[in-house]
Amino acid sequence: MSQPPAYTPVGADMPDILDAFYGFLSAYLVRYVPAENIIRGWENRYALPSGTNDYIIYTLSGSSRVGTNALSEVSADGTMTFSTLFEGTVQIDFCSDTEASRLWAAYCDSLLRSPVGPAFFAPYGFSSTYADNPVSVEYADGSDQYVKRTTLTVHVCYTLTSTVALEYAERVRLSRLENVDAHHKP
Repeated sequence: MSQPPAYTPVGADMPDILDAFYGFLSAYLVRYVPAENIIRGWENRYALPSGTNDYIIYTLSGSSRVGTNALSEVSADGTMTFSTLFEGTVQIDFCSDTEASRLWAAYCDSLLRSPVGPAFFAPYGFSSTYADNPVSVEYADGSDQYVKRTTLTVHVCYTLTSTVALEYAERVRLSRLENVDAHHKP
């Protein structure tokens, strides 16, 4: 017979980084690329836009733990929350038939390395910390034509919270209190 766990899982939470990046990219780059051409992820979730090679694809490409868990006190409802700091990387690929992809990447890079990036992401519960230099990675499209692709890797810092419920009692009622050694000799 197995014992129930002393800690019952309640849930985990972290900021929606990809939703925040869509908001950022559509707010600051919509004059260059229409919002419908800003695409989440390379996981074949969407077809690439037809008739144009001007688009942006972004994805959360990785994360690593930065520190030790911080533990909250047990709350009034009997839950305990652990906070873990992570550094995540978001890869943004700016694609175009022209050199415009480099301009878009440089523009985005300059905003994210300024106070604009952290101020934009603060309401989402995380911060952009820095970005790597943009890198050109051209590729051939379906018609064997080269597409200019400039990749920017953005580093963000966010907190994952994990909550568990504790089994505990506020009151105990004893019906019999006695010395065990009196009945069970050592």
